[in-house]
Amino acid sequence: MVSKMNRRASIPKAKIKWKSPSGVLLILATLSLVSFASWCLMSAGTLKEMRRSLSERNQWLGEVTTAIEFLETPPMRAQHRNTRSAMEKLTNDLENLKLSLSYPHEPFPKLMTRIDVTIVELKEELQADETHLASFRKQIRNHLRRAQTSLRSDVVARAKGFTEMAKTLNQTLSGAGILAGFSLMLLVNLILRSEEWEMLKGGHDALEEELNHLTRSQKQHYRQTFASITDNLEHGVIVYRRGEILFANRSMFTLIRPGAKKWEDVEPELDLLIERIKKGRQEMGENHEEEDKVHVEARRFDGSSITVLVHEDMPTIYRGGDAQMVFIFATTSIPVTELQSA
Repeated sequence: MVSKMNRRASIPKAKIKWKSPSGVLLILATLSLVSFASWCLMSAGTLKEMRRSLSERNQWLGEVTTAIEFLETPPMRAQHRNTRSAMEKLTNDLENLKLSLSYPHEPFPKLMTRIDVTIVELKEELQADETHLASFRKQIRNHLRRAQTSLRSDVVARAKGFTEMAKTLNQTLSGAGILAGFSLMLLVNLILRSEEWEMLKGGHDALEEELNHLTRSQKQHYRQTFASITDNLEHGVIVYRRGEILFANRSMFTLIRPGAKKWEDVEPELDLLIERIKKGRQEMGENHEEEDKVHVEARRFDGSSITVLVHEDMPTIYRGGDAQMVFIFATTSIPVTELQSA
């Protein structure tokens, strides 16, 4: 029972075979997914900067629009006692706008120049003794309108770029999500296939080990059975199948080599003996002689020969298959000194 438990296959561990087609495909999918993720991170940073720049320009556009609306108020439309204070307020508002233009994430030199010119003209008008408000207000409004037009064009272009970038990023994220799902499916499939393969391999190894054990047991059983029957005989016995030696009794292999422990030690000599027996029988058949007994020369371990008498084959069963058994008698005796030395 313990031996059977020892022979039982161990629990297989899941191993991913990266060199298989699925493994290579998983590696390529993973590399593509990492590339997508890196591109998405860089695009997200770029998109954040674009949004920041767009927010700045929207703020500037709002301030310029407010300044244009302020030019349409009553204090700025006609000579009035509050006209000078309104011009001072407009100058302060534009100076604040100029200050915000001085520290932007992305500068806007054209707008900066336009606002600076407007502020200079406002300050010169404030220092003058008399103000020609109608022509002055029209000139300032033209500056601000041009600044507003330039800002709107820039905001529209940046909004379009931001929208396209966001759309591309969204599509890439969708593709990355699909690719991540595909990679996960590949990984699970690869692990399951590895586990299944390991289980099948473990089962196959266990069956193969059990088969080898049964084969060895069967072989040992037949050898013990034939040895118990033939080892007490004075003549040699060889069992063979299609020229392959399956068994030889003790008298046979000690005849070839005194002191030998098993017939495998003299297997080459036994193979040669079987070939000579077949050749001798063939020659007797060609001469129309009886083939039941034949004399042949058996080669021994030291290169010498000994004449043996071989009877005809007898059918037998060995290890579950048909085989031939042949009796071999030595016609010459083995020297006593050789036996003693063995």
